[in-house]
Amino acid sequence: MVLIHKTAFWRIDNMFRLLKALPIMLAIAALSLIATGCGSNQAHIRVVNAIPSSDLDVDFNSTKVVSSISFGNVQPTTPPAQYLSVASGTVGIQAYVAGSTTSPIFGANPITSPLGGSNDYTVVLYGTLSGTNNATAFVVQDNNTTPTTGYVEFRVINASYTTAGSVDVYLIPPNTNIGGSVIPQISGLAQTQGSSYQSLTYPGTTGVSVVVTLHGSTTPLLSHTYDPPTGAIFTVVLYDNQSGNGMNPTPLVLQDID
Repeated sequence: MVLIHKTAFWRIDNMFRLLKALPIMLAIAALSLIATGCGSNQAHIRVVNAIPSSDLDVDFNSTKVVSSISFGNVQPTTPPAQYLSVASGTVGIQAYVAGSTTSPIFGANPITSPLGGSNDYTVVLYGTLSGTNNATAFVVQDNNTTPTTGYVEFRVINASYTTAGSVDVYLIPPNTNIGGSVIPQISGLAQTQGSSYQSLTYPGTTGVSVVVTLHGSTTPLLSHTYDPPTGAIFTVVLYDNQSGNGMNPTPLVLQDID
C-alpha cells in the first residue's frame, strides 16, 4: 500500500510540473510560428510597363503600389534589382491611367496571379489600349542568386505584343554570323513568357551580343551588345515601339545584380 501511494504521488507531482511548463512550451511554439511566418507572408514585385500609353498607376489587391509608371520603364529602378512588398497568395492586379480610379485598364475584373512568400517577381503590363482593348498583365518569377564565379547570366522576357509568333535569342560574341552551326540559346520564346536564365562565361571587355529573330529566321529584329561585369544578371525585356506597330529595336535591359 505504501508503494502504491508513493507512485501515485510521484505521478501527480510530475503531472503538476508538466502543467506548469505547458504555458512556456506553448509560448515558445507560438513565437516559432511567428518567426517563421514573418519572413514568408510578403512577395516582392517590380513592374514593367510595356503598354504604349499614358503613365499608369498599378494596384495590387485594390491598393495602389506603383504610381505613374511610364511606357518602357520599370519601377523600382535598377541596378541592382529593387522590389516592393505585397501580400503573398492569389493577388489581383489592376491598372489605371495615372491619377484616375475609374475605367480600369484590365476591365471590371483584375488580373489574378499566385505570388509566393519571399519570392521575387517581375510583373509586366502588356498589350495595347488602341482599338479593342487587349491589355493584360503577366508575371515572371525572378532568381537573383549570384552566378558562379567567372560567369554572367541573361534572361529574356517577350513582352512584344505586335511581334507575331515566338522569337529566338542568340547570346553570342559581337560580329558573329547567325545561322548554320550557330544555334540560339533561347528558342521559340512565346509572347508573355520569360526564358530560363542562360549562364555564360564572363566575356571580359569583348561583351555579349543579344540578337533576336523570329523563330526559325536568321534575320535580326534587334541586335545589341552589352559589357556585363562578372557575376552580373541581366533581364532583357522585348517590347513594342511607342507607335505599337512593331518590336522596339532597343529593349529594356535590367541589370538585376551588378
